[in-house]
Amino acid sequence: MKHGVFCTVVLRDGSEIRIGAVHLDPEDTATRIGSAKALLEHMNDASLPVVLAGDFNCEPGADAATALDLFSSTHRRHNRDPTVHEATYPSSDPNLALDWVIVSKDWVIAKNIKLPSTLSDHRPVIVQVGRESPWFE
Repeated sequence: MKHGVFCTVVLRDGSEIRIGAVHLDPEDTATRIGSAKALLEHMNDASLPVVLAGDFNCEPGADAATALDLFSSTHRRHNRDPTVHEATYPSSDPNLALDWVIVSKDWVIAKNIKLPSTLSDHRPVIVQVGRESPWFE
């Protein structure tokens, strides 16, 4: 993995979640997939719900098996089939969806937006997440 960090966050109701920020290798597919496997193992071992966000440097289905696709069977991501409107890179005129938020299967992502910004070479992704329930929309 190029960069990454996990921390535990205590929510207002006293419950805890694990939050991870990542930046997977942009050049080497094998390293990117290896890093994703290590993240997935950590997420599956966690006793707490997990939110993982950052630059995955890949689009779903772009390769035979992308780093992003490894999370599909056990976790949810904020957009299953990205369109040009979900593109985050390059920030000046985005045409690739490289930035993702992934949550534990029992959580949902209710809203997601991409903000126009040139503070980085990627546009920021903002999501609203919560436990799956009928009232959370």
